[in-house]
Amino acid sequence: MRPVYGENTVLVLQKIPYAALRAGMNVAYRSDRGSLVLHRLLELEAGGWRVAGLNNEAEDLGRVTPGNLLGIVYAAFANDTVE
Repeated sequence: MRPVYGENTVLVLQKIPYAALRAGMNVAYRSDRGSLVLHRLLELEAGGWRVAGLNNEAEDLGRVTPGNLLGIVYAAFANDTVE
C-alpha cells in the first residue's frame, strides 16, 4: 500500500493544545521508541488518543498523549519530479 505522504513530501506541523485535538485529525508524535509517527486520531480514552495509520484501518497499540504530541499536519507539499 502506498503511503499518504510519499518521498519528497514536506509536511508543515502546527502545535496546538492537546485539549484542542479532535477525532479525524492527522497528527505527528514520538513513539515509545523515539520514532516520528504520523497517524489519524480515532478516539480519546483515559490513556490518550487511539490512533491508526493513514492508509491502515488497523489501530496501533501506542497512544498520543500530551507528552509525545508534536503537532497536527497543517499542510503537505509533494514534489514528484525530484529524483
